Amino acid sequence: MQKHGASWNYFLPLFAAMIVTTGRWFARAGAGDGRVGPSRSPARLAPLVAVSILALVLVSTRIFPLADARDEATARFFYGFVLGVHQRAGGPLLFARRDLLYFLAGQQEEVEGSSFPYLVEGRAPGVEDVLGGLRETRYSVVVETWPFTERPEWREAIRDGYRHVGGCGLRWYFGILMANILVRRDQSVVFSPPDEARCSLAYPETQPSPVDGASRSD
Repeated sequence: MQKHGASWNYFLPLFAAMIVTTGRWFARAGAGDGRVGPSRSPARLAPLVAVSILALVLVSTRIFPLADARDEATARFFYGFVLGVHQRAGGPLLFARRDLLYFLAGQQEEVEGSSFPYLVEGRAPGVEDVLGGLRETRYSVVVETWPFTERPEWREAIRDGYRHVGGCGLRWYFGILMANILVRRDQSVVFSPPDEARCSLAYPETQPSPVDGASRSD
């Protein structure tokens, strides 16, 4: 349940159900009309109080993030840059997260970032088509928030066909993660983010790239 913050999504329906159920139980207990529900006795109300406290504790551990001016500047540059390269170069896009890019580009989602590494390891039917697309540089832009997979043949295909031009730290509900942008080596692009954006240029190719396993910073 903790995979990439999924537990918070799974708990949301439970929070709503606890609020409704606890409210109904307390109302029935207070009315004392004989309907099904706990009595007014402290022993019968104790589970309700415990559930209410648990819900408050769980909710208090998660703060819903609201975008600030820097988040907006980062997102505007990131989406604008990637879509601009895509429109000029043509060809499909490939992302391991930032799924909104597929929607903005009008493209069907080809891979799902959190599940795809496991599909590669399991050699699921269809993953070889994605690897072939990387080897043929069929994709105009590749974005990795985390690697598609660490398998050597995949890393080699990405290194041979694409170059890392930079990345942007985009805020998610579970923190800020760097979305690394790679373009085909035959493309001439200028990655020039504004100062207010949370973006950085790529490492020189003689140094380890964050796309290839080096530590990533915000």
